[in-house]
Amino acid sequence: MKEEQTRVTLSPRHTAFWLSVIAIFLLAAHLVTIWTPYIFEGFEHGLVRLLFSLFFIDGEGNLPALYSTLLFLLNAALFLMVGKAAGRAGESSKIWLVLGVVFVFLALDESISIHERLIDPLRQALDATGIFYYTWIIPYGIGVLLLAIVAIPVFWRMNKRIRFWFGLSAATYLFAAIGLEMISGKYLVMMNESKDIVWILMVTLEESLELVGLITLVYALLLLLRKTYHGFMIFMPGADDAPPHAENQ
Repeated sequence: MKEEQTRVTLSPRHTAFWLSVIAIFLLAAHLVTIWTPYIFEGFEHGLVRLLFSLFFIDGEGNLPALYSTLLFLLNAALFLMVGKAAGRAGESSKIWLVLGVVFVFLALDESISIHERLIDPLRQALDATGIFYYTWIIPYGIGVLLLAIVAIPVFWRMNKRIRFWFGLSAATYLFAAIGLEMISGKYLVMMNESKDIVWILMVTLEESLELVGLITLVYALLLLLRKTYHGFMIFMPGADDAPPHAENQ
């Protein structure tokens, strides 16, 4: 007698809830972290340096950066699953595959800060300042516009509820990643590149909304898979198992 196979169910609502719980924990740890220099009277205290290395939300290679990278990868996997489901339904899968590849690149970018490395050479080449102080905004913004031209017609044909969540995720993430980045860049220019508590709070809002946008996108993609393509299943055969279609061969 065969043992019953283990099934894992991903509910859009429950998945978004637990992803949000993790994000709230990281945000709370960040908020504690940014006040520790005032408590310990400076950045030289060992605990302050440790907390900033672990939880500062605009840091590199720390827990918030790792979590953002994982969210990008999760969304990339879901885009590819939607592409597979769309292909099986006789629909075009190209836009979903493109978005999957884009999100893999964004995950790589988040982990090794590719866009940060573009700032200085682009700033020198374009003599950019003010709202374009963070000059990576220019090439990435152009990329977003080109992608939107291709993607919007596809999203517009979706169920109204699913389209709303996709639109909300895109608006939230882009407002934070580009809009608030432009504002904080302008503020840094005004302050002669002095990063005070106001700038830190701007960055906190920006990074928090980026997480909200990514989690909302996970919810939207899972909702799309459930409502339009009737969900998905990953089959992992054991040593003695055959694929589900083997019995019909």
